Amino acid sequence: MVMSRDNPPRRVCPCRYTLNYRISDQVRNLHRLVSLSDASCLCNLWMDCNTFSRLCYLLEYFGGLLSTKHVTVAEQIAMLLSAIAHHKKNCVVNHDFLRPGRTVRKHFHAVLNNIYKMSHVFLAKATPSPMTVQTPSRDGSRTFIDIRVPEHEKGRYRTRKGHVAVNVLGVCNPNLQFIYVLSG
Repeated sequence: MVMSRDNPPRRVCPCRYTLNYRISDQVRNLHRLVSLSDASCLCNLWMDCNTFSRLCYLLEYFGGLLSTKHVTVAEQIAMLLSAIAHHKKNCVVNHDFLRPGRTVRKHFHAVLNNIYKMSHVFLAKATPSPMTVQTPSRDGSRTFIDIRVPEHEKGRYRTRKGHVAVNVLGVCNPNLQFIYVLSG
């Protein structure tokens, strides 16, 4: 049997594993969660589209959050917000975003760390406001604060003078800022 050199035997190689077929599904899923309407964004992430895009912008350009080869900044933030908003476990977020558990966990912590680093931007310091209680309570007298309650509960909060109010004990610092309020 003579073999010719022109046609060597072909090797059959198995196809390599690729994630490219999943990318369109992942983009479609993120679009379904965020970009369809404000109602779907509010339902899934507990913030509207405008707020979500502003948060993405802040974390990307000021917080240093980077897109990876396969996961965008918007998808990283959506994974975190979806998990927090609906008390989802890691395996549920894996299924929802079509990602492996390690990827979800890694990006969850990356976004959380960036939010923590930017907490000075997100949290405002308290500004002192003047105390507007009519009667000072240094002597232990009662302090009533007017409140709004549903109609069927107004009887519980009505004072002897007919106002709907609640009795509170407030502790103030020397600058007259409330530092502790006990309702009762």
